[in-house]
Amino acid sequence: MTYNRPQIVVETILSLEAQTQPLEVIWIIDNSSNYNTKESVLSLHNPKIRYFNVGYNAGPAGAAKIGLNLCIKENLDWIYWGDDNDPPVFQDSFERLLGEVSKETDRCSIGIVGTVGHFFDNKRGVINKTSLDLLLGNGLLEVDSVAGNMTMMVNKRVLEAGIYPDPTLFFGFEELDFCLKVKRKGFGIYVDKVQFRELKNYFNKTGANRSFYNKKTLNSLPREYYTVRNLLFIASKYGFKEMKVRLIIKCMVKSLFGFKYGFKYGVENAKYLLMGLFHFLMNKKGGTMTLKNGL
Repeated sequence: MTYNRPQIVVETILSLEAQTQPLEVIWIIDNSSNYNTKESVLSLHNPKIRYFNVGYNAGPAGAAKIGLNLCIKENLDWIYWGDDNDPPVFQDSFERLLGEVSKETDRCSIGIVGTVGHFFDNKRGVINKTSLDLLLGNGLLEVDSVAGNMTMMVNKRVLEAGIYPDPTLFFGFEELDFCLKVKRKGFGIYVDKVQFRELKNYFNKTGANRSFYNKKTLNSLPREYYTVRNLLFIASKYGFKEMKVRLIIKCMVKSLFGFKYGFKYGVENAKYLLMGLFHFLMNKKGGTMTLKNGL
C-alpha cells in the first residue's frame, strides 16, 4: 500500500525480493493522486508485480481491503499485509514465520502470524505490551493483535470467511480492528517468539512504562484525531462500554493537559482530540482529516 512515495515503494519491493522466501505475487495498491508510482514500479519489469490505482486516497484501511480482496483471487495461502516503507527487518522473516506455522499443523485455526504482537485491554482501550517472560523459548505465542508494520501475514481462510479491514476507519487501528474480528470468528493470531525477541534488541526496546501523555510534534497532532475517533468506533462496534467511557474521559483530560506545553500547542492538541470525539458522536467516518504527510 502506498501514497505518493514512488521511490520508497521501489526500495521496499527490492527488499521484499531479497527475502529468502520471496513473495509469489506483489500487489501494489496505489492511493496516489498521480501515476508516478505506477511508472516507478513498472520500470522494474518484474513479472510478479501487479498494480492497482484506487483513484482516490482510500487511506491504509481502504487500500488494505482492496489489496486483500485482489490477493485472495490469486489463490494464495498466505498474504503479506505491508506498507510502502516498512518491509521486514530480517531477510528471512517470511521463511521463518511460515516455518513455524508448518510445525503447528494441529493448529488449523491459525489466521494471522507476525513478528510482533500484543494484548488488548478492552476496558481501558490500550495495548498491553507482551512481557519478556512470555517470549522465552521458541515457537509461536498467541496474542490479540499483530503490531502495525510487523510482517503481518493473513491466511486465506480468514478472507474466505468474509473478514476484511474496515475501510471507514481510513487511518489508525485498522490492524487492531481486523485482528479483533479475526479472533471473534475463532481464528488464532500468533507471533514468532524468536523474531519478537530479536526485534526488541534491534529496536532497543527496553519495555519502559507507558506515560499518560507524550508531547507530539505539531505536524503529528492530526494523528490524535484518528486515534480518538477510531478507538471510540472500535469500542462502540464491539460493545466495550467501559472502554468507551474511559476514552471519552481520557480525551477530555488530554485536551487540557496539552496546555502544559504552551498555548499554541494546547489549542492544536485540544482541537484534534475534541474533533475526534465530536466526529465519533456524529458517526463521521472515512478520511475526514488531512495528515501533514499527505495521508
